[in-house]
Amino acid sequence: DVFIDLYDRPRIANEISADMFVSIHCNAMPKRDTGWGTETYYYTPQSKCLGLIMHSTLVAGLGRRDNGLRRARFVVVRESQMPAVLVELMYLNHREEEALLAQPEVRQASADAICEGLRQYVEGTGSVEAREEMGR
Repeated sequence: DVFIDLYDRPRIANEISADMFVSIHCNAMPKRDTGWGTETYYYTPQSKCLGLIMHSTLVAGLGRRDNGLRRARFVVVRESQMPAVLVELMYLNHREEEALLAQPEVRQASADAICEGLRQYVEGTGSVEAREEMGR
């Protein structure tokens, strides 16, 4: 593991002309066991379709509470010049989700859901709502 500065992450993606940017996280709340579920963030209109698809595949693949697709000004989604999302798979400080994240098969399901979301986005085969967003 090597720490890459928050602003360097989208800068690097921009410099290499990446097609998409996915920032993968696990959330936490100040007080243990008060937050749980999966959420996905985007900022620019060009990223909404990727967000819709990615969120859909993560919720389906992980089976956690759907906390929704949200617009936020996080650096990685705001500074990226390509469609970009930040995904919060689960909460590290929720007892049940912490136990789930410790299981290799759950981490694999997370990776599979992210890959499926990327595949659907590239192929244009996501949800009807996402396809409509793509056509705008």
